[in-house]
Amino acid sequence: MIRVIDHFGKGYATEALRVVVPALFERMPLASNGGTGFDYIEGRTATENKASQGVLKKAGFSYCETGLQDFENPLRGKSDSVWYRIARPGKTLRELGLLPSEANEDDDKPPTPPLQ
Repeated sequence: MIRVIDHFGKGYATEALRVVVPALFERMPLASNGGTGFDYIEGRTATENKASQGVLKKAGFSYCETGLQDFENPLRGKSDSVWYRIARPGKTLRELGLLPSEANEDDDKPPTPPLQ
């Protein structure tokens, strides 16, 4: 992770993802039909990291799920995380079985995790 505060909020991470994701899909083989590549890319961040969630959404990723206490934060220990995914062009997250039925592809906010 690169943390240069002078560069926060300027769109550099979004711009990088918008270039890297299509390049990866173009260069890597498909996983479907017995291939050895992949049909989607996954991004995960802490639930409180709204900036990273914004980057993923702006780059075309869809919210898919919230993980409970599955994110190891080096400063705060275990925390909840949110998972975003983007399917290879010509595929959908739903057809790949990666979009839970309760998730909404058009939803901008992940659901609130249940209280423990």
